Amino acid sequence: MNRLYEHLSKAAGVDSISPGEDLKIRVDLAVAHDGSGPAVVDRALEVGLGPVFDRDKVLFFFDHCIPAPSVKARENHLKILKFCRQRGIKVYHHGEGVIHQVILEEHRLEPGSILVGADGHVATAGAYGVIAFSAAPAELVEVMRSGVYRTRIPEVVEIDIGGEIRYPTTGRDIAIYILGAFGHGEIRGKAVLLRGSAIEKASLDDRLTIANLVAETGAVTCLVTCDGSPGEAHYTYSFDAGEVPPMVLLPPRSATGERADSTGPSRGPDPVAVPVSEVAGTKVTQVVIGACSAGRLSDLQAVADVLRGRRVADGVTCAVIPASKKVANEADRLGISAAIRDSGAIIVNPGCGACYGAHQGVLASGDVAVSTTTKNAPGRMGEPGAAVYLASPVTAARAALRGMLAVE
Repeated sequence: MNRLYEHLSKAAGVDSISPGEDLKIRVDLAVAHDGSGPAVVDRALEVGLGPVFDRDKVLFFFDHCIPAPSVKARENHLKILKFCRQRGIKVYHHGEGVIHQVILEEHRLEPGSILVGADGHVATAGAYGVIAFSAAPAELVEVMRSGVYRTRIPEVVEIDIGGEIRYPTTGRDIAIYILGAFGHGEIRGKAVLLRGSAIEKASLDDRLTIANLVAETGAVTCLVTCDGSPGEAHYTYSFDAGEVPPMVLLPPRSATGERADSTGPSRGPDPVAVPVSEVAGTKVTQVVIGACSAGRLSDLQAVADVLRGRRVADGVTCAVIPASKKVANEADRLGISAAIRDSGAIIVNPGCGACYGAHQGVLASGDVAVSTTTKNAPGRMGEPGAAVYLASPVTAARAALRGMLAVE
């Protein structure tokens, strides 16, 4: 039995499980944020939700629109606060940071624990051995009531990443490579196990980044396993991290060459990842670095190393988003923040920043952005006429300096 099935069996209190079976599993943490929270609250009020199953195991976070950029956003904050106060639910609403990073810092679960959240990237927690499932608002309300999550057991895909990640390639480049190689349906609806020598040698920050972006393949969940032994997977893929150069995910386009409809899949119909060298020279107008995928301390340090003593190119806006207040404070203490600001880049408050397309760097038609966020569908970060290249913090910082994508 593979490690994922071992954990799920234990959470369900059964000896074994098989793909396609319906399973009820005990939940260790249920979460939502101010992006999904209004729908969660509306559903909870609709069904008359009373006390939650365990007040210590249900959390809400304000990270998408904090401080509120609109009257509607503020109304949503007040609605969530009222609901949670009535039920004794803790809300992180003082700028603590993006949901996944704050969970890691303040509520880190043991390997094998079950996390369910009304968010598309809770699989980030798979980097430290947690089984995390994304849930619709109605599903999360039921979890909040019962402490049980109902799921159908997925098939398991094992991705063995050999070799070692070597700078300037980063964990983010590995994640983009995976999205380009396996984001066309190969692992959609399946659970992903990440293993191999590169994973074992990788830092926790790199593992978090990889697990975070694997969610964009349509995988049900993602689990990092570093025990060195393969499991019983239904499908197996492998590649050598040492052969992966710095990568970018191209702005999505339809088969006719027009930009994809923003109502389509979150990353567009055809995710294409290419080496940065193939698009070097592409001029950019905005750079966004940070948020849930690449806003940790090591990411900010890498950005500062590129920017220190240099200036962001004329005509380029560069926004940097620490993943949490703790990350921001440590960056301040180490002089990282000063190096970034002195370059002409702008550090915004911890959270999701421009990724959600609500504030702190919204794109206009004609903008060309390089971003370390999770999605680049047209309209995700502003006007559909803007183009977004997903890249690593190192590649993004270099683009900010040169005003174009560059290999160094």
